Amino acid sequence: MPFRRAITPFSPAFDIWAAEAVIRARAHHDIRLLCAVPHDHQSDRFAPSWKKRYNVCLVNSDAVRVFASNYFSGCFSVRNRFMVDSSSLLICYFDGQAGGTAQTVHYAQGSGLHIINLSPRTYDQLSLL
Repeated sequence: MPFRRAITPFSPAFDIWAAEAVIRARAHHDIRLLCAVPHDHQSDRFAPSWKKRYNVCLVNSDAVRVFASNYFSGCFSVRNRFMVDSSSLLICYFDGQAGGTAQTVHYAQGSGLHIINLSPRTYDQLSLL
């Protein structure tokens, strides 16, 4: 079954690259981009180059879901759980480091979600950490 929607957590590097790839893919495929933003001020501390790319992706997305008007402890977790609960596949770059990606991958694993990890280390290697 082809995938029709991509949800990105919208942070610098992998997440924004993924959003840009979906935007490019829309020229040839029926796919929609949903940007999942944990709070309205997420990009305030991004480097200018990432902030520009973030804004371009926001303007070119099909939908934006903002989970809080201001940062609160747990707003990233709320966003991450929404993404997993709304998905049938997780594509990530998880290198084994603790943090939001690790929490999301472990939640997805516990939810039985199929996971594709693009890190050079395989998911099986990481699950042993």
